[in-house]
Amino acid sequence: MPFGDGPVPKQILLVVAIVLSLSARSAFVSHAAEKLAGQQSSAQAPAAARPVGTIKSISGNTIVLTTDAGADVIIQVQDPAKLVRIAPGQKDLKDVTPIQLADLQPGDRILVRGKLADDGKSVAAASVIAIKKADIAEKQSRERKEWQRHGFGGLVSNVDAAGNTINASLPSPDERKTVAIHFSKDTILRRYASDSVKFDDAKPAPLDQIKPGDQLRARGTRSADGAEFTADEIVSGTFRNIAGPISALDASAGTIAVQDLVLKKSCATCLPPWHNASPRV
Repeated sequence: MPFGDGPVPKQILLVVAIVLSLSARSAFVSHAAEKLAGQQSSAQAPAAARPVGTIKSISGNTIVLTTDAGADVIIQVQDPAKLVRIAPGQKDLKDVTPIQLADLQPGDRILVRGKLADDGKSVAAASVIAIKKADIAEKQSRERKEWQRHGFGGLVSNVDAAGNTINASLPSPDERKTVAIHFSKDTILRRYASDSVKFDDAKPAPLDQIKPGDQLRARGTRSADGAEFTADEIVSGTFRNIAGPISALDASAGTIAVQDLVLKKSCATCLPPWHNASPRV
């Protein structure tokens, strides 16, 4: 029965209040139950895992993967797992090649998606994305040639972040003494690892890590007069220069001992595997 514009009877208001209260409690209980169920499901479900690294060995359907952090992880690859191959540097999965477990070899790089076992030491793989060792070697060979044709190196004189320019002095007396290296937001900036002089170990790094005195290598296009350089990629690092006579050489261990003329003592130095890296300055 419509009430028009008159006051609503108290009995009706009470009924409405009770209904609203029950509805609110029901919604709250439902939400709490869903949340609790979600927490229980999450607690019971195996943890997701995405280890990435280099294949150490393969036996049957078991892969021993050495992760980039240095730990070994056991990967169990069952029949439902999807295995694909991508090219080095590929940024998406639009163009992949399906492969079999037998196509994988030690030295190949893989990214595994799966579930971590209760022991935390093995992963049941749902998918494996692989980059073949041979493809990586071919890409590195192309990059070395590209750096040799379109790269140069020098010592950082100063960094003008506002002007997107790094001034570098060249070591050769036959070349112009200073070159202005121009970079943009698309320029790749990398930094040599603190424990390695291998080009392939260089990691992405922000501009503020480049300091005067750093050794720098740039790849890109140099102006006709040699005064300017537009960089596609810049790799920098801080290295200690040692000058002095060689006092010992161990070719099998890849080390040399140099009598440092500044510190007046012998310093052992590891020889880098240059055949696997682009030469630095």
